[in-house]
Amino acid sequence: MPLSSPAPREPLHSRRITCEGFRRKDGLVEIEGHIIDVRPFPYHHHWDHGVVDGTPIHEMWLRLVLDDSKKIVDVEVALDNTPFPRCKEVDAHYKRLVGLTIGAGFSKRMFDLVGADQGCTHVTGLLQSMATTLLQALASEAQRLQPTPPGVSEEALMAVRAEKIGAVFRTPSVDPAYPLLNSCYSHAAVSPVVKRLSPQHYAGEEGGTKMKKPA
Repeated sequence: MPLSSPAPREPLHSRRITCEGFRRKDGLVEIEGHIIDVRPFPYHHHWDHGVVDGTPIHEMWLRLVLDDSKKIVDVEVALDNTPFPRCKEVDAHYKRLVGLTIGAGFSKRMFDLVGADQGCTHVTGLLQSMATTLLQALASEAQRLQPTPPGVSEEALMAVRAEKIGAVFRTPSVDPAYPLLNSCYSHAAVSPVVKRLSPQHYAGEEGGTKMKKPA
């Protein structure tokens, strides 16, 4: 269901962010991000004092290559449109991310390496969206429908899928049996979603394990 009809208005800015996940033929995973900012009217460029009409103020691409442990093994950045020539000097800084693992603590380590004056605000922001896209890509792959092997029950196959999905989101600070518990409204311990998916973690009126709220 879309939003309600807006009040009369005129466009001021368009920002589009796209993140996609891929499984490479060599077994590695690629997450590709693209961000583009466009102003829908001519504007005065504050660097070269020219008038810009239709050219994106920002257009940046970022590709992460990762192994199945979610460790970054390569990074590529392309800065097609930037407000200042100096912006394009920062692309090599993102190679510092090689060796990091996407998971608990990634955002802090990422910001230490390419945040603030060590990176591009827009590329670093894109990275955060790409990190969650990686998790969704791996979860999607785990849920891909495949023929049930001979002699394997559908229930057993579902259990294997559930374990693979759990491994995607599992961190040392969460319950390994239900990594998404209390991570959002639907996965709250008192939610009917939890009651159906994992009754032993349900903390509603009908009983189950009582879960402490995060501090």
